[in-house]
Amino acid sequence: MKKKSIGTIAIVAALVAMLAVPVLAQAGRQTPRASKGRGAATSVTTTRARTLANPSASGNGSASASATASAKGKGQPVSKLQKRISNVLAARKHRFDAVSANLNKRIDRMASLVATVGAAGGDVAGANAELDAARQHLAAALALETEARTMLQQIPSASNRHAAFVAARAKGRAAVIELKLTRNSIRSSALSLRIVVAGLRSQTASETAD
Repeated sequence: MKKKSIGTIAIVAALVAMLAVPVLAQAGRQTPRASKGRGAATSVTTTRARTLANPSASGNGSASASATASAKGKGQPVSKLQKRISNVLAARKHRFDAVSANLNKRIDRMASLVATVGAAGGDVAGANAELDAARQHLAAALALETEARTMLQQIPSASNRHAAFVAARAKGRAAVIELKLTRNSIRSSALSLRIVVAGLRSQTASETAD
């Protein structure tokens, strides 16, 4: 192995060691927040949309039902519902986009490290496989989130708003699960690469000693 390659492996080893923890820490912090509806997940949506989709569950009971009935002809319930959903969707999109962008950036960084180690002679098939899985999970998360947003937007015109909300919430939760799987696959790729790097360093030390 050339001296240049030896130096590269040493650098990559340090980068991988630094990368493995932030992948978990950063995504781990953001994903739960997303699950609260500020981004990719649905808790805030749950709190607001449940009341809107099912007025009797708001705690106001007959008062909410009465208000809905009195404003029915004026279209106020629908407009208020649309406004609230719009606010929820804006916050949801902001958080989800931030999390997915962060994960995508980490996938790119890992891909660069994997390519470097591969060029140095390491067997990076496992790390690449995990990265491919991460990309697939992230793509699935984005698709599910798009569907969830569309379903939330359709709640005001749904014949059964509560059922429409439950379905949208389930879709949003599925998107969050895919984000978590993305994070886990990135972590697995980093761990796999660390093992490969350790093997290369050991091999290099042995060859140098000989």
